[in-house]
Amino acid sequence: MIFYHGTTLDAARQIQKQGLVPHRESAYQLVDDRGDYLRDMPGEDKPYIYLQDNPTIARNYAIFRANYERAHKGEQIEVDMLLSEMYKTASEQNPNAKPALITFDIPSTIARKLKRDPQNWQGGHVCLCMIPPKYITSVTEVR
Repeated sequence: MIFYHGTTLDAARQIQKQGLVPHRESAYQLVDDRGDYLRDMPGEDKPYIYLQDNPTIARNYAIFRANYERAHKGEQIEVDMLLSEMYKTASEQNPNAKPALITFDIPSTIARKLKRDPQNWQGGHVCLCMIPPKYITSVTEVR
């Protein structure tokens, strides 16, 4: 089954070595204009991996991730997929972040572990699992 993951080119290079692994430290640190924090999943502190079956949506997340990485703390991040304005709360910044799209061909034994993301009305999938790098079929810089 084909799935996509939008990220930065630097992160994609790491994923090519280690696989797609849930990392708490790579979670978005955002607050919206109402003061609500964007969490990985409602009520949980577990780091999930995120996959999309739609390459266009994954591409949009890649662009968003690169914008997030380039932003300064407190800067507004444009989020086409959300209805509220989001502001970065993390201090770390990578001014050279470039968006990238990773394509995975995942066997059904792993794909069965994926669940629909209840926060994503665009059809994303989440998993508390690791996707080994051998299932990566391509990494493309998004332009």
